[in-house]
Order: sequence, then C-alpha cells, then structure tokens
Amino acid sequence: MKPLKRKELAEFYGYNCTKTFTRKLAAVPVPVTPRELIRVETQIAIYAHLGIPPLLPLEMQATFLPLVKQYCEQHELSHTY
Repeated sequence: MKPLKRKELAEFYGYNCTKTFTRKLAAVPVPVTPRELIRVETQIAIYAHLGIPPLLPLEMQATFLPLVKQYCEQHELSHTY
C-alpha cells in the first residue's frame, strides 16, 4: 500500500482520462487535493464511496477490503465494495 497519483487511481478504475475520473471524485465527499499523491487513508475513503477498483491487483483488493468495510461501518455507509 502506497500513495498513488490521480492518474494511477483512474487507471485502476478503468478511466483513461483523469478529467473524467476527477468528475467522479467530485461526487465523493472526500477532499482530494490536485497535484498531490492520494494517501492510503484517502484511497480507503474513495474505495468506500466508489467501490474497490476492478483493475486493482487481487492481492491489493484483499488487503483493502477489510479496511474499506471498517471505514463503511464507522461512517455508516452502505456497502459499495
């Protein structure tokens, strides 16, 4: 688990264009600062709202799944993972 660039995260979701992915992020109530790496804590929040990226490697999906579940329970979110 490491901080990711916005482009990397967009590619894990299947977007070739970061502009389209940025529009998706605007709907998520998680602050994502432009031109900064997206920290792991922020990634967990994004995954809780948008679901775990389908193109994320399986071992990383398995690592993030319990963290996303915990985040959803703490913030009373429906399970979107």
